[in-house]
Amino acid sequence: MVKVGFVGAGTIGANSLFATLALTDRIDEVAVVDIDEKAAVGRALDLNTASVAFGRRTRVAGGTDYALLEGADLVVVSAGLPRKPGMTRLDLLNKNLGIIRGICKEVKAHAPGCVFLLVTNPVDVLLFAAWKELGFPRERVIGMTSLHDSARITDIVRDETGDRNVRATILGEHGETMFPAPTLSSPSLRDADWNELERRTRGRAMEIIERVGATAYAPGACTGRMVKAILEDTREEIPTCCILQGEYGHSDVATGVPAVLGRGGLVKVVEYGLSKLENAKMEQTVSTIQDKIQEAMAPKAEA
Repeated sequence: MVKVGFVGAGTIGANSLFATLALTDRIDEVAVVDIDEKAAVGRALDLNTASVAFGRRTRVAGGTDYALLEGADLVVVSAGLPRKPGMTRLDLLNKNLGIIRGICKEVKAHAPGCVFLLVTNPVDVLLFAAWKELGFPRERVIGMTSLHDSARITDIVRDETGDRNVRATILGEHGETMFPAPTLSSPSLRDADWNELERRTRGRAMEIIERVGATAYAPGACTGRMVKAILEDTREEIPTCCILQGEYGHSDVATGVPAVLGRGGLVKVVEYGLSKLENAKMEQTVSTIQDKIQEAMAPKAEA
């Protein structure tokens, strides 16, 4: 039996589960856990019916008790305070750090063998803290970041060029120091204005937040795609937030890099030869994240 847990019954969690049900039929049971019982049960009831509509056999149940996660093969965590207009993802750090650490304790108690997929912002810093809290191998602790950013920049480029086949890639922090990687993008984009594309991609999330309050469908779709890759062992290369252990010259930091996903989570980080500029931007994004990791881990070190 395949079981997946979703911690967080808000907009992102619900859309992630909806996308998961649409994309894969490999799940027998889903547990939705949230501090708001009405939300957890209500989402579960609605999504249980969606499962039937999709022709799935998946049973969805919800509640506040983390025991619902017992034996889960994969746990997707989107719980936390949402980003508001004017806030950066890093502004959320202190608010969401305690929430994620508490969730990690429950996940470790009830689903110690699971793959942990983090969606809560700021993902890069929180993923590192989660990895330390869980004590899992890094292969089982990953985050949804650069897939979403890469989808955004690809969307912008396709609308501009009219070419629905081009693909662009973004690596690094899911935040202000994210950077496009022309080396890993379609050759036809060689002469693109990458600085402008980077600016527009970084601003896309806030534009959506200012218009409708939150991003929802795209992060849900990206999460569903990652869940599918893991459960179906597709060995698909997906830009993913990973704990680096020497790749791209960095260790003990979490950031977005090309990665192969499959059963068990991270199969491998794929190392490409980046340009001099891309390597410089990788250094910048890693330095930014490491500073925030030190800030995040300091309270625990002093306790």
